[in-house]
Amino acid sequence: MQRKCDKFEKKRRSVHALPKHVLGRIIVSDKYRFLMCLIPKVSSTAWRRIFLQLSGKFTDKRLQKLTNRAVFYRMYKHYKTLLHYNNKGIDFRLNNYTKVVFVRNPFERILSAYRSKFVNSNQFHKTYGTQIISKFRPNATKREKKRGDNVTFLEFLKYITMTKNHNFHWATFWNVCAPCTINYDYIGMFENLKTESADFLQHIGAKGVKFPRRALFYKKGKTTTKVTKKYYSHIPPKYLAAIRRIYKKDFTLFAFPSSAINNLTSKYT
Repeated sequence: MQRKCDKFEKKRRSVHALPKHVLGRIIVSDKYRFLMCLIPKVSSTAWRRIFLQLSGKFTDKRLQKLTNRAVFYRMYKHYKTLLHYNNKGIDFRLNNYTKVVFVRNPFERILSAYRSKFVNSNQFHKTYGTQIISKFRPNATKREKKRGDNVTFLEFLKYITMTKNHNFHWATFWNVCAPCTINYDYIGMFENLKTESADFLQHIGAKGVKFPRRALFYKKGKTTTKVTKKYYSHIPPKYLAAIRRIYKKDFTLFAFPSSAINNLTSKYT
């Protein structure tokens, strides 16, 4: 990893110079002595449920009843991030705790973000949908510009490739978790989530704690080859190439497993 980092940073940034948004995404477990950088659309909600279970204050039955929104707020009530510590506290934890991050093929993560925020919910219709349609749909009606509720996947990709202010749900791993500044000890792959999450939980001594079954089921059902091909096979090559360029550091740093989307897009490196 560090050799690959040399391609992008000859001189490493100090962890104390990292933006607050990076430190604020790294969750601290003093009990199990590990740090995890949570990346949206890489089962981050499921990992929050794991954190609550590890706290010892939530039974399985109680956790099952919590909505994702409730899980989000309760986790930050029971856990701190690196942002809450002074430099000495940050250095101690970075030097003595296991540092972990789970990553995902950027193309698949982008598709997951689109389906989650624009297709299966209206969460981003007003905040992003209206902007995207107004800017990238020449003949958009007033209703479409106002509601922002039918953004196409191509329009979403155009938005990503032509704007710099990326939401966390599709921002690069480089910007979210600073992998060349923080030397992660354990890098897991979303594509191997079942086995690698189990290995990590065993490594930290979390006996009896298992990755939520519904998260594994959701992953299996939503990332099929058929779905991936459906969305990407009709995207013009120039946008696939642009996505590759934007996420170049992520593709270089992490050896993502072979997949249908890699086969579709590998020639656009």
